[in-house]
Amino acid sequence: MVLTDITECKRSEAALRESEDRYRTLIEWSPEPIIVSRERVLIYLNPAAVILFGARSALDLIGRPVTDLIHPDSLDDALARERYIVEHGFAPGVEQILVQLGGTLVYVEIQSTLIVYDGA
Repeated sequence: MVLTDITECKRSEAALRESEDRYRTLIEWSPEPIIVSRERVLIYLNPAAVILFGARSALDLIGRPVTDLIHPDSLDDALARERYIVEHGFAPGVEQILVQLGGTLVYVEIQSTLIVYDGA
């Protein structure tokens, strides 16, 4: 019989779970809208973002193109900003006009950064 002490591994797993739970809670309860997109498609929205876009739930928005929610007057700037983010990893705050699901315009300041999400 061969025994291997995995106590430290189990401690590390527990600490990682605790850290993930802490950050998930921070994002979910943040009063600031937070969205994640991949290849211009929405893949995550926190509850504040759901409210911002006038949706009933995140499912009303997940899978939609981000560009559907950007006012045409802001679209060129948003696409240029996207290129900047890809090159530099982040972009400082800028004002943009977004469009709620019902068509109402929303004026926001957006700050963006690249993150690893679901391994990508």
